[in-house]
Amino acid sequence: MAKQAGLPGSKMIPPEQALRSLLALKLIGKARKSHVMNLVFDQGLALFAGLNVIPKRSYLAAYSSRIGEQGIHRFMATWFQQVQRIGLSRTYRTPRVFDERIRLTGYGDKLIRQLSILDLGHEQPTILITNDMRATPATLITRYAQRMLIENGIAEAIQFFHIDALSSMVGLKVDFDLQLTLAASSLYRLFAQRLCDNYHHATARVLFDSLLDVAGKIQIKNTQILVTLDKRAHNPYLVDSGLADHPTPMPWLDNKELVIEFA
Repeated sequence: MAKQAGLPGSKMIPPEQALRSLLALKLIGKARKSHVMNLVFDQGLALFAGLNVIPKRSYLAAYSSRIGEQGIHRFMATWFQQVQRIGLSRTYRTPRVFDERIRLTGYGDKLIRQLSILDLGHEQPTILITNDMRATPATLITRYAQRMLIENGIAEAIQFFHIDALSSMVGLKVDFDLQLTLAASSLYRLFAQRLCDNYHHATARVLFDSLLDVAGKIQIKNTQILVTLDKRAHNPYLVDSGLADHPTPMPWLDNKELVIEFA
């Protein structure tokens, strides 16, 4: 995908490895890219990137500046094509609505419209209050849902992907940092779809803290890379997802196969 998008690279760090290095920092919720030196001994991140170690912070800034506007557009177009091909989709529900006219204290004698909505993704009913008496309930709910999705997306981008964090000594371009955030968010949504219903709508922070932030041992063999995850209470959810049922090809690492086992 990095080649299709025409992302830059070098003989030492090809485009695929460069992209994975930057994406890895997003996927683990690293707030300050200037602290990347704390991760150079993390074998798991290096394995993900296909390198011996994660590149230094000066490389991250230099690489970001090499990607122009057209390169970012090509990257995102290619990315969305791939995630749609894999099957990133949404599950739509059928909410129940009670539409009524009420009076509010301090609002005078004017009637106001109140919609009580069940099955909208919350345990408690969602209450919408509006002075729009003409719009259909479907129109009002759709408008609210669109706003809620935007607000939730912004909240997650700030709380876990740290899109509002100052880049400190690493001058990542804002537009490229945003595209990496969207890519990381898509990967978490794909991961959530493989899990049980409890995690289908979980945030990236919950998925990472509950399921992915786990230690393990890495063994590099001739044709395989064996990762044995330490025991943890939530590991059965990973087993049930089927992600570790079959080896995963890693073309960026001499076509070795990734094998995940549980202690």
